[in-house]
Amino acid sequence: MDKKSIVLLTGIGVAVFVGVLALGLLFLAPTSNAKPNAPAQAVAPKIVATQVAPVSAPTVAVNAPAPTTAPAVAANAPAPTTAPSGGMGRGRGMAPGQEPGGLVAMAADGKTTIPAPAGSNLAANMATQTVRDLNITIALTPYPPVSFQTGTFDVTLKDTAGKAVTDAQISLDLTMPGMWMPPSKPDAKHLGDGKYQASARWTMRGLWRIETIITRGSQKYSAFFDVWL
Repeated sequence: MDKKSIVLLTGIGVAVFVGVLALGLLFLAPTSNAKPNAPAQAVAPKIVATQVAPVSAPTVAVNAPAPTTAPAVAANAPAPTTAPSGGMGRGRGMAPGQEPGGLVAMAADGKTTIPAPAGSNLAANMATQTVRDLNITIALTPYPPVSFQTGTFDVTLKDTAGKAVTDAQISLDLTMPGMWMPPSKPDAKHLGDGKYQASARWTMRGLWRIETIITRGSQKYSAFFDVWL
């Protein structure tokens, strides 16, 4: 075999080898159905639903105590009773059920009632008391006194021996315990035989205190009387 034949056969063998190799690579390569330039498909986002637990009303204990309410006040419940103020002030209103009148002699503390002497048989419009060496009696006209009308005050003075006292000067001071009132201080005129008289206008209803102020020389006396209008 000449040199040309050898070269030709070698070229054919190389070509066959290359062809076989190419076919083997073709069969071994992975197959794909995707198109080379096909756009990627959009994937919708996955939404996860969140469950919310239902809210339940708070449980109430079966034996829980009922709420406390203020006690109801009856519409016609009586007002609380307060003790009358003491002392020698000015003013206190009419007490419930108090009738006008009730003239009484009072001690200087304004709290103690001085009873009439046994067997004195005084009229309803009169009251009496003894201050040191003087017996002082007062009488009111009209009686019971009437508010916003003028009243007359008759004062009789006697010493402890029963003798009329004619040398005294007397003035009155009309007040209401516990309430301020405009001053009312009439002077009494001596009518003779130890009898003195003054007049003054009553005003509002309620408890009034009559201070009988007696001056005799250097001596001064005060006698107190209470009356309701």
